[in-house]
Amino acid sequence: MVSLKRFHFYESSIESIPPTIGRLRNLKVLVLEEAKKIAQLPEEIGDLKSLEILNLRNSSIESIPGSIAKLVNLRILNLSGMSNTLFPVSMESLSGGMVCLREVYIYGTNQ
Repeated sequence: MVSLKRFHFYESSIESIPPTIGRLRNLKVLVLEEAKKIAQLPEEIGDLKSLEILNLRNSSIESIPGSIAKLVNLRILNLSGMSNTLFPVSMESLSGGMVCLREVYIYGTNQ
C-alpha cells in the first residue's frame, strides 16, 4: 500500500488510525470526514510528506498532533465541525511549516 494516493473514510466505523499510516509516503488525500469513532491521530501523520488534502470535517477527533506542522505540501485543511478538538499549534505557526497551505476551513469549531 505504499503507493496509495487517496484514502477516504467517509462515515467509517473505524476506531483508530495506526501509526503505520506514516509509511504511506505517496498519500496525497486523507479524508476522515464524519469519522465518529476516531478520537486522535497518531504523531506519524506528520510523516505524510506528500499529503495535500486533510479533511477531518465533523469527525470526533479530540486532538491534532503537533507533527501536523511538518506537512509541507498540505494545501487544504478542513477542521469544520470539530468543536471539541484541541489544536496544539497556532494557525500562524502552521503557515511557517506548511508552505503550500492555501485553504483552511474551521467553521463550526471552537478554534
